[in-house]
Amino acid sequence: MIVATAALAAFTFSGGAPNAFANKLFDETKQAVMVCQATPARIPKVEFDPADINTIVSAFRSSETMLKMPGVEMTFLDSMIQPEALSVYVQLKTTYPISDIRLPAETVQDGKVTIKMLDTQTVKLESLTSLPFSKKLVIHPVLGSLRLSLRIEEMPERDFLVKLAKLVGGHLKTTLKESTILPYGPEFGKRAERTLRMTIANVDKQKQASFVQAVETRIALIKELTEPELLEALDPASKKRDFSMVSKNQAAAAFVAWLRIQQQDKPSPGAPPTGAVQIDPRSVVWAKSTFRVDTQLNVTALLTIYDSNTRQERNQTVVITRSGPGSPGRPPELARYGE
Repeated sequence: MIVATAALAAFTFSGGAPNAFANKLFDETKQAVMVCQATPARIPKVEFDPADINTIVSAFRSSETMLKMPGVEMTFLDSMIQPEALSVYVQLKTTYPISDIRLPAETVQDGKVTIKMLDTQTVKLESLTSLPFSKKLVIHPVLGSLRLSLRIEEMPERDFLVKLAKLVGGHLKTTLKESTILPYGPEFGKRAERTLRMTIANVDKQKQASFVQAVETRIALIKELTEPELLEALDPASKKRDFSMVSKNQAAAAFVAWLRIQQQDKPSPGAPPTGAVQIDPRSVVWAKSTFRVDTQLNVTALLTIYDSNTRQERNQTVVITRSGPGSPGRPPELARYGE
């Protein structure tokens, strides 16, 4: 007796530019393909059955530069925030030549979206605001520089914008005149954490303990911000940038750990100052102390200190993370990650 077995309908990609991946996957499945990257990186060599979500997830599990989004759609991402939006530096091992383009007005016709780009092309999210959607499209600045590789055929406009918002870590808010893609708090927090962890992935955790703990404090605070607090913090016009340390328990605990590391860096008698912050956490009046964040979510502590000698309180500002060189504990090397 002869038993016939059906071969697995495998999709194979030898590795390369994201839009080459999107084009090939669309050609073989006829499904819309959407890829989002904060920092350009090549797609690794993968093989999977497009009809089996488990094989798709498994194919990308070993890659640090690309993940499969949950769900049946062919959506992929690096799950990061644009590093510049957080004033950090992430250098990839697996970069590729990119060519940012602007999509033509014919991309949106009769309420449907069709996108086809060359293999080496990408489009920035912010550039989609020029397309003739039924309502004016507005993109929050912190998401605008994310790069997209897309292959779509006549997708309804509303479906496209909803999927796009989810892909970039946001949500779609609509009014009578505008469609706005805003950061979605919990998802933004996850992606910010992944991005920031890339900056400490390859540093010496002992020699750069202060820097690592400063990043951990920043991550903890970002994750504890509510969505309204996050949007306020990212708004350049906002004045609501201070958050009580009592209400941000995880960030406060991480900050205490950072202060203790700083205390270990005391100068020897007669030696020049090390620049470390010498504050005993037990002297901090936590109910009167706050975290302050800037538009790039760098963190400064505004402390009230009780001086047991004078029995008086005094204020002290401590910079935990900030933009540019000279940040406390900033490591000399750039973070690197790859496949």
